[in-house]
Amino acid sequence: MNKEEFAKKMAEAQSRLDRAKSDMRKLKKEYIDSFPFKVGDKVRVDTPADKFGLRVEEPKTEYGYIYCLSVSDEGMFTPDLHACKKDGTEHKNKNLYVNYYKHPIITKVEE
Repeated sequence: MNKEEFAKKMAEAQSRLDRAKSDMRKLKKEYIDSFPFKVGDKVRVDTPADKFGLRVEEPKTEYGYIYCLSVSDEGMFTPDLHACKKDGTEHKNKNLYVNYYKHPIITKVEE
């Protein structure tokens, strides 16, 4: 194999890789578009009670606004949320931390 053949094969491999990445981006976008919530929606996050040894966490309810939707390679949705102020408006500088491993229940709030 000479230098030209190597460059040609590398270019073909790179183009296949670019097409595959583009297809993955399109699939993720279609999957995110099928999500029942959209960016800017106000949501209610109910986290169930959890037990850690002797410590028991109470169930809690929080409200937030979705500012970003992402999906992992395994297909798990992870909406990023901004917290709500006391008057119910969006607090743009404060993120709402949600532990998705506790399987929170996220529902849309109709205003």
